[in-house]
Amino acid sequence: MKTLIIISTLFLLASTSSILFAKESNAVTLITLSNMDSYIKQNSSDKPLVINLSSTNKECKPCLNNNRSMTEAVKNLQGSWNIATIYINPWQNIFKQKEFVKKYKISGMPTTLIFHKNELLASQSGYIGNTTKVLKQFAKRKNI
Repeated sequence: MKTLIIISTLFLLASTSSILFAKESNAVTLITLSNMDSYIKQNSSDKPLVINLSSTNKECKPCLNNNRSMTEAVKNLQGSWNIATIYINPWQNIFKQKEFVKKYKISGMPTTLIFHKNELLASQSGYIGNTTKVLKQFAKRKNI
């Protein structure tokens, strides 16, 4: 019984440290629709904030491309932007949230939302291409 407890404890510690390592590395921050507004308030005051509304569904090729590009942007823009993702599966479920869709001007999936100082500056539906490049150009144009 003691061996089982020790092995379980070691497994738990190994799992916890890999989770901490993922957070410390260039991992994408995952949020939900229900905590999005509070996340915006906490993370868009001094640095610009990007929220990627996307899906992991294989049928949404633009979503998968955007997810890869956002992961690269997290690595490339670390420290200058806050970047988070909300996965909505299946992606069509976003359109059941009528008030949310209207508030954030969502016309398709994926959608990239850009905030600064708690204000929505841009909402772009569809695959945006090289996210790092697009965000750097946006920041330069908006002087943020």
